[in-house]
Amino acid sequence: MHIAMISGEYPPRWGGIGSVVFHLAGHLASLGHQITIITRKHSGIAPAQQGVAIIEVPWLKLPMAFTRSYGKHALKALTRLNKIEKVDIVHTLLPLVSWTRKEYRFVENNIAPVVSALNGSWIGEKEGMKLAAKHREAATWKNPNDLAILTTGSWYARYEKAGILESSVSVAISNSTKEEFKRWYNPKELAL
Repeated sequence: MHIAMISGEYPPRWGGIGSVVFHLAGHLASLGHQITIITRKHSGIAPAQQGVAIIEVPWLKLPMAFTRSYGKHALKALTRLNKIEKVDIVHTLLPLVSWTRKEYRFVENNIAPVVSALNGSWIGEKEGMKLAAKHREAATWKNPNDLAILTTGSWYARYEKAGILESSVSVAISNSTKEEFKRWYNPKELAL
């Protein structure tokens, strides 16, 4: 099976999503699946994994806006990839893939079923920073990325909702994440 993983983080650099993609891709490849990761372009060389191909795409280096920029470029790369080598499953890692409902429907109708992994949400990030500020915790919420989440997180949350509503399957990484998505987006059903 050819699985295209759409991940804004790869290889592991800053956060958990890069590590999840690295290990999941390696595991799926060891089971005999063909894996292609479409990720943001970075300097340096991605670690080689047998059976795992990497496609790097450009992205706008601005807080929050990078998710939409990366998403558009990833969609173009996915469409080209599918013309060369048929994709059987598209695995998006939210919240770093900002596709509209129309874009998800395009993928579902023209490429392959989409499985969206719910790794966290912009609303959760925003609420966490507000809670930290209320309790006068470390001032991590004052850096440009976190300020962008505070001011635009609710707006970018619509892309997460699009992923939940238009994917064939949405899978939360934990019960806590599942409950957050159920509370904020009221999806029909989430797997865990």
